[in-house]
Amino acid sequence: MLPLWVILGLGGVLFSVFGTMFDKYLLERYFNSKDQGGPGALIIFSALFAVTVVLLVVALRYSAIDFSLTVGAVGISAGVINGLWILMYLHAMIRADVSNVVPLFQTVPIFGLVFGAAILGEYLTGPQVLAALVIMSGAIVLMCKIDSGRLGLDVTSMVLMLGSSSCVALSQVVFKSAAVDANYWTAAFWLGVGYMSFGASLYRFVPTYRRQFLTLFSKRRLQIIGVNALNEVFDTAGDLIILAAVVIGPVALVQSLNAYEPMFIFLLSLLLMHLWPSYFQEDISTSALIQKFSGITIIVFGSIFLYSAI
Repeated sequence: MLPLWVILGLGGVLFSVFGTMFDKYLLERYFNSKDQGGPGALIIFSALFAVTVVLLVVALRYSAIDFSLTVGAVGISAGVINGLWILMYLHAMIRADVSNVVPLFQTVPIFGLVFGAAILGEYLTGPQVLAALVIMSGAIVLMCKIDSGRLGLDVTSMVLMLGSSSCVALSQVVFKSAAVDANYWTAAFWLGVGYMSFGASLYRFVPTYRRQFLTLFSKRRLQIIGVNALNEVFDTAGDLIILAAVVIGPVALVQSLNAYEPMFIFLLSLLLMHLWPSYFQEDISTSALIQKFSGITIIVFGSIFLYSAI
C-alpha cells in the first residue's frame, strides 16, 4: 500500500493541474492587457482569498494555533515566499505556453534538496546531483526557441520559472520547519497571514497593480469573484494537501511527485485548446511537439531517477 504522503502528494498534484489551467484562463480572459492588470492584479485577488483560509483554520482549529512570535515569523516568511513564487510563475505564464512553463516545476526537488540540506539537515548524494543535472537539461530543451532557423533561449521565462521553483521549495521547507516546531494548523494559519501580507504590500506599494486591481474590480466584480474563487479553491486545496504531504514525508521526495504533472498538463492543454481556442493556445507544430515531448520526457526521466535516488 502506498504511504499516506504519496497519496496526498498525488492528490495535490491533481488539484494543481486544474488550478494551473484556471490560472491560464484567467490570465487570457481577464488579465491579459495593461488595463486588465496582468499577474499583479491576479495575485492580489489570490491573496485576498487567503483570508478565507485563515478564518477557516481559526474556526476549526483555533485551540491548536501557536501565536508565539517565533513560530509566527517563520510561518509568515513561508507565506511571503509563497506569494513570490506565484507572482514569478504568473509572469512566466504570460510569456509562454502552459506546457512549456509547468514542466520547469520539476526543478523544485533540486532546490528542495539544497534547502533541505541547509535547513533540515538533508544532504545530496552523487545520484541525486546527476538526477538534478538531467532535470535541468530537460528544462533547457523546453525553453529553447527556434526562430527563422536560429536556436535561442528564452532566458527571461526560464529565470522566472527557476526563481519560482526555488521559492516553492524554500516555502515548503520553511513551512515544514514551522509545522515541526508547532503543528500543521499553526503553520497553515501563519502561511495564510504571510500571503495576505504579501498581497497587501503589492496593493500598497505598487501603484500600477493597485490601479489595475481597482479598475478591474469595479468593471467586472461578479465575474472576477466567481471565476477566481473557483480557481482559488483548486489552487488552495492543492497547496494545502501538498504541504500536508511535505510535513509527514521527505520534502524532496514529495516534491518529486510533480514528475507526473507535465504529461497531464500537456494532454489537458491540447483538449482545452480544441474546446476553448480563444483562451487556451498551444503551439502544436511538428517541431514544437517534438521539442515539448523531448523536454518533458527528459524531465520525467530525471525526476524518476531522483525519486529512486532519494
